[in-house]
Amino acid sequence: MLPSAQANDSLRIDIQPVVDSFAICLGNSAVFAARTFPADLPITWIPDDGSVFPLSDTTVEITPETSGWYYARTEQESCVALDSIFLNVVPIELSIDSVPPQCAGAIFALNATANVDGEYFWMPEGLEGPNVIADPQDTTRYTLSFTSSCGTVTEEILLFADENPSVSIFCFNPADTTVLVEGFETNLTVLPNDTPGALIEWNTEETSARIVVKPQAPKTNYSVTVSYPNGCSRTADKGLEVRPADVKMPNAFTPDRSDNNFFRPVFDGQMEVLSFEVFNRWGAQVFNNENPEGWDGNYQSKPAASDVYLYRIEVERSNGARQVLQGNVTLIR
Repeated sequence: MLPSAQANDSLRIDIQPVVDSFAICLGNSAVFAARTFPADLPITWIPDDGSVFPLSDTTVEITPETSGWYYARTEQESCVALDSIFLNVVPIELSIDSVPPQCAGAIFALNATANVDGEYFWMPEGLEGPNVIADPQDTTRYTLSFTSSCGTVTEEILLFADENPSVSIFCFNPADTTVLVEGFETNLTVLPNDTPGALIEWNTEETSARIVVKPQAPKTNYSVTVSYPNGCSRTADKGLEVRPADVKMPNAFTPDRSDNNFFRPVFDGQMEVLSFEVFNRWGAQVFNNENPEGWDGNYQSKPAASDVYLYRIEVERSNGARQVLQGNVTLIR
């Protein structure tokens, strides 16, 4: 508080609230009241520059544009009393660190600072916080909105990203399906693959645009990196889910009577038959995988009798795992 310029013990003026300085956001207002002793003396506010708006005989609203002193003045019988308050106007100072150009698809670190507390929101990715990681796929303008008790301000930054085409992996089968049956092969193709000078490298160590793969159950992941002449690169990933192959054995067959002429395993997927044996009820082997179509119901070049026969079959999956199936089948004539 400043002392009265001319005062006696009976004349005084006080600004409420009673503080030496008061912080205010740029563009905001503060309301102050003054009271005189003796009461009800006329009050003049200084400076009279348009930033002070009277609300009543004792109350004003102040909207300062810059920091400075404000005074309440009263007088009585040629004596003058003053009180003062310093209004500290706080503008929002928001800045974004510069970011050097990089390759499209690389990580860009965005760092912002402000002189007051507030919330940071980055668009177009909807990132929050003063320090965020952006992943622009080409040159992109980012807008930062900063909101504090002083209001909202914005800043922009243009991230220069070398605009190489984004790559993708196409699974060359109907509908580009990513669910396959164990044991089957499929083609994977990187797109685009016509950029002059671009180098292709798969995680299988192959370097051609199209590769043939035989994924293993339950899932196999593939990735490809395309490196461009400007030193930038793009990477794509694709996971192929693999449904395990299945094998089923019929429980009956009818040689020479219908389409069900052969007894053989039925595969859903691809497996290799390592051994396939059929025995009669006395343990004699009547078939030992001589015919790739299966057992035709003959034994020693003669029709085997209608009966129940035992079988044992061993198969190998595409990943090398082996499986043995045993059971019985009824031959019906």
